[in-house]
Amino acid sequence: MGNLFVQRCDLNVYSDILGTPDVFWDFDEYEVVYDKSRRYMDINRRVEILNQ
Repeated sequence: MGNLFVQRCDLNVYSDILGTPDVFWDFDEYEVVYDKSRRYMDINRRVEILNQ
């Protein structure tokens, strides 16, 4: 149970997965691919479930 809490904190505090990573300031042509990948892997829903 403690490991799950640590993973949740790491995801919410240290990860760019909740937003668009800064690398797309320089390579904005790849942001569309990133967004499609997030939708395909259902990242928002997975983060929601982890945060419950």
